[in-house]
Amino acid sequence: MSVSVVDTIPKVLHRNAVARRVIAYIEDNYADGISLADVAQALNYSPSHLTSLVRKETGRPVTAWIIERRLREARERLLATDDPVAAVAEAVGFRDVHYFSRRFARSSGTSPSGWRARFLERRQAVQTCPTCGTCLFNQAAG
Repeated sequence: MSVSVVDTIPKVLHRNAVARRVIAYIEDNYADGISLADVAQALNYSPSHLTSLVRKETGRPVTAWIIERRLREARERLLATDDPVAAVAEAVGFRDVHYFSRRFARSSGTSPSGWRARFLERRQAVQTCPTCGTCLFNQAAG
């Protein structure tokens, strides 16, 4: 189950129409390779003015929200599929697999393939609780 970027913003921002519209646009279009310019054009703002408004309300620029959403989806796809890293990068809107790998490593501390291997290894090692038989993967991955 995917967590929406809208769910990650502080409650006070839900009252800010511009930030809410930006986040909603990103949520709907991040996989299409959108840029700051695309978001600004869709919302009828200049890129610099939109960045200023969003940074003032959220503490982060529009581009950070776009990248965060793409990386969140990439993590989900890395665990849910056997797709090559390049295919995952493209599916979540990164045009350059090397740029994706650098951003992923900066955010996760390891490469996408290393991250996938680590979490899949955890999943296999901790499938169920020996006491009650319930799945512990969500606790191990968190």
